[in-house]
Amino acid sequence: GEGSASSQLTYNYAIALGGIFSQLDQVDQAVWAYDKALRLSPESVELWKIQATLAQLYFRLGNSSAALHAADSALASAPADQKEMISEIINRISGQQK
Repeated sequence: GEGSASSQLTYNYAIALGGIFSQLDQVDQAVWAYDKALRLSPESVELWKIQATLAQLYFRLGNSSAALHAADSALASAPADQKEMISEIINRISGQQK
């Protein structure tokens, strides 16, 4: 119905905003946008990609616990051929923890 089309549009917009904010180094806004995308995401979307991105953004903000939480979520739902890449993110985050 109409609802799914508009939520798809809003989702795409949130993803695009997240990317722009990341490139502008406005990490807080990027986290906000990707978090919104996560909540709006249609069933078909590969959530792990957003979660992996969020993990790296939280890491840039110095929020290791939020970064690890996002990375763990990504690892759980990522396809097998992507798990190694996400494990590397987790290792990088863990290595920075005091």
